[in-house]
Amino acid sequence: MTRREFLDWIRGAEADFPVGSWKVRGIHAWPLIRLSLSSATFHSGSPSHSLSAGWRRLGLNVARGLGAWASATVTDRSANRSASDHADAVFLGSSIGRRPLLDGKRYDIRSGPYVELLERCGLRTLVWEMSPFGDYNAPRHTPSFYVQPQLIALRAACQILPPGDDQVSLERFDDFRARVAAAGLRFAHADVDRIRRDLMFLRRLADRFSGWLRRSGARIGFVANTGLPEQAFCLACRELGIVSVEVQHGVQGDLHPSYGSWYAVPPEGWNVRARVFWSWDDESAAAINRWASCAPGRHVAIVGGDPWREMWMGGENPASRRTDELIRDRKRASGGQRHILVSLSSQGDVIPADLMEVVRQSPPDWRYWFRLHPVNQMDRGREAAHVVRAAGLDPELMAFATETPLHALLLEMDAHLSVSLSTVLAEAAAFGVPSVAVGREAADFYAAETGAGLLAVATTPAEIVAALRRALTEPRPSPAPPPARAPATMARLLAGDLHG
Repeated sequence: MTRREFLDWIRGAEADFPVGSWKVRGIHAWPLIRLSLSSATFHSGSPSHSLSAGWRRLGLNVARGLGAWASATVTDRSANRSASDHADAVFLGSSIGRRPLLDGKRYDIRSGPYVELLERCGLRTLVWEMSPFGDYNAPRHTPSFYVQPQLIALRAACQILPPGDDQVSLERFDDFRARVAAAGLRFAHADVDRIRRDLMFLRRLADRFSGWLRRSGARIGFVANTGLPEQAFCLACRELGIVSVEVQHGVQGDLHPSYGSWYAVPPEGWNVRARVFWSWDDESAAAINRWASCAPGRHVAIVGGDPWREMWMGGENPASRRTDELIRDRKRASGGQRHILVSLSSQGDVIPADLMEVVRQSPPDWRYWFRLHPVNQMDRGREAAHVVRAAGLDPELMAFATETPLHALLLEMDAHLSVSLSTVLAEAAAFGVPSVAVGREAADFYAAETGAGLLAVATTPAEIVAALRRALTEPRPSPAPPPARAPATMARLLAGDLHG
């Protein structure tokens, strides 16, 4: 099932079932159910870290994560914050994979640029940092409070405590499950008990967040994803009258199940989704505003640009100049004449066999810079290093490409190859770097990049090599850099201007 077909199916289900009124504990259940169905259909996330992974694997994950937490708390203690330090703005961040190194410290690209914008306005900020895969990126560029142990304890408690009278309102849910099964779809939240326990966790976590937010004095909160903790954060903000903002962190648009086509939104809006969506571009914002307009005043998308990208576009950042020189040194050491960045996926084979065949069919002076996807990077990185080493390639180049700031890499690359629907396709186009995508749906997701001649879709190794050859030899378009929107957008938010 393609994403377009999935969203068509979802639209039909939303028209036939009262999903907007489905609640448990007074919390809207449809966002949890719909996102769960989407995740299962397109195999997103990390199965080895989900509740279905089994108690033994989950126990190992917890033990490893707590060990990493203890180590990071001690060794990077100067960057530790408390949960309720005074702050005007609070970020629920997430440490996933190896963050880029900036002046010797690990930089969180999802919160760091926004923290800097706020601090320039004289505001105090606080980051609550999750580490769902046990990744503790120390030393931290931005100080934070490590929240993951609290999430683990609360999640475990909600698996064993009795749900009690949680006011389950799931009218015709059995009929909905039958339709899901008839469509050949499966998802964890077909089990009502799973819904009840997850929403108990969401409720208790929102209460925990509410207490910290009250003591901090925050008046605005930021998230960068749609998971259960982010939903709990948005619920806490809503109940406290704090503006919640979800900042874009990847590809969006009409075909993204998390952001496109949420037309069943109730008049009061979804109480577990953000009040404001900070979008990078007009297209991403428009996809959200098409459904947000069904509940005026409850949700809105604003075009704020990408402050992380804006940090690199001008080339005036001292850190960017130092990073550029490190990349050039690596290029010279590789001995290659053409350099191609490869964005790997979080699903399937960590390095597909067809991709290694592309490398074998390529001219000897091409160099491939493999970049790991951040999800479950620790486990998949070991496997990828084994594959790369067995092929006679340099695993250290992969490690370097993975933890070097993406935009700095793109400035030095001749082309980009994505094995899925990576957001790097849009990032590369912004820098005028041509891409080849293996995913057949890429042309739908990235119509503007395709129309600009900066994206081609290929499937077989021979087609991929041919497409890369064209990308490396044909004249390259020079797109005008987008205007720097982030500072003005942050000023608007702080002034209470929440119009799209």
